[in-house]
Parts: sequence; C-alpha cells; structure tokens
Amino acid sequence: MAVEALAAVPAEGSDAGQMRFRDSRSGHVFVVGTPQTHGALWQGFMDGALAAYRRYDVEVALEYDRVINGRSTAMFIAGVDQAGRVVGGLRVQGPYSHADEAHAVATEWRGHRGEHALRRMIADRSGGGVVELKAGWVAHDAEHRRAVREAVARCIVHATNLMGVRYGFLTADRDVAPQWAVSGGKPAWWIPSAPYPDERYRTVSLWWDMKGYRSLADVNQRHLMDVEHEELARFRPIFQAQRGPAEGSA
Repeated sequence: MAVEALAAVPAEGSDAGQMRFRDSRSGHVFVVGTPQTHGALWQGFMDGALAAYRRYDVEVALEYDRVINGRSTAMFIAGVDQAGRVVGGLRVQGPYSHADEAHAVATEWRGHRGEHALRRMIADRSGGGVVELKAGWVAHDAEHRRAVREAVARCIVHATNLMGVRYGFLTADRDVAPQWAVSGGKPAWWIPSAPYPDERYRTVSLWWDMKGYRSLADVNQRHLMDVEHEELARFRPIFQAQRGPAEGSA
C-alpha cells in the first residue's frame, strides 16, 4: 500500500484540502480523513492495523471484516512515513447519542463487572459530546517508533477536538494504557478492568476531557499539541465540509 498511501498525501505546501500535520520528532505526516474521501489511505491504515494486531494475536479485537467498509468510522488519522507507508494511527466512532452505541459497552464490558458504571459514565457525559477512539496502533518496525506512538497519542486529542465534542475515550490493556495517557488521558479507575479480547488481557478505559486534558498531559507533549493544532486549524473548514456522518458502530 506504500505507493497508494503516498499518492494520498499532498506535496509539501499543497492546499488540496488534506487536513494534516507533520510530527516534528519523527518527520512523518499525519493525515486526517474519512474512509469515503481517503479510500487508499484508509485501506493502508486498516491493513497496517491488522498486521499490528496479529503480531499480538488480538486481531479479533480489530473486527476487520466489520470495520473495513468504513460506515462506523467518522474519522481516522493515519501516520505516513517518507516512503509512503502507513505506520500508525487511530479511528473515531461517534459522537454517541446513547451509551448503547459505544463499542466498549456492547463488547468489551458486556456481561462483566463495570458494565453499568461505564454505561452511566458515557451517559453522564453525552451532553458535552462523546467519541470513542479505536484501532490505535504503531508498526513494530516504524522508524522513530516512540515518537510515532506519542504522536498517535496526541491524535486522540486532535480527533476529539475536530469532532467538536468535549470527551474522548478509548480502551486498552492496562499495561499499554500509560503510553496513550501521555496526551492527557485519565483512567476511570473505579471501573473494573474487563477480560478483553480474552483472559490474557485486562482492558481499562481512558478518558480525555477537552477542558482539562492539558493539566494531565506530559509537559513535552503540550507544546507539540499546540503546534499541531495550529497546523490542523488551517484545514478545518474544508475538512468539516467534506466529512459525512458515520453509520452504526463496530
């Protein structure tokens, strides 16, 4: 997918309606799109995610066959290296109007302790708007892998802001969760972890509040988020006009 993915990224300085920012640490470009408007990039993103999930034998959690049609994805952000390869990113579901729409309620915590507490947490925050971040990944052999991982963590904030809501949340194994939390995520510690996708893992939920995430973010991440936010702001009107609603959840 490298050639196609590279073709989906505009040349430096181009104003082709591509919302993007360049991660100053890795040098990679992070492109914001939808499956409908960025089909080649979406395919590259999902194929890379599948490879990353398979590496840890958790591809069932990606739900590739259900998600690949793009209907449940409102937005995705893909990191593309200088060779045109997608090396990481995440996708967005929502905004949710009801807790039952959340994948975490319907799947991860379904029938487990904490399901009611998570449902209530989503419902209580729906007035400010809630999106769910899914399929966060980084290629194991990505150049500057740590920088890419931290950039994907910052994309959690960017995506939530771009969706125009106050809250964003994701689920992750508790040993991995701190890597995503560097951009200001706060664990819902009172919700018991869930054995998802199987008993090898203890999945927890992390929340980002757009009115308070900065105080929780690592200091070195705040400046980068500010710079990237300014880059993204230049393209926001074009992107908002292009973005259509997602259908259903997965």
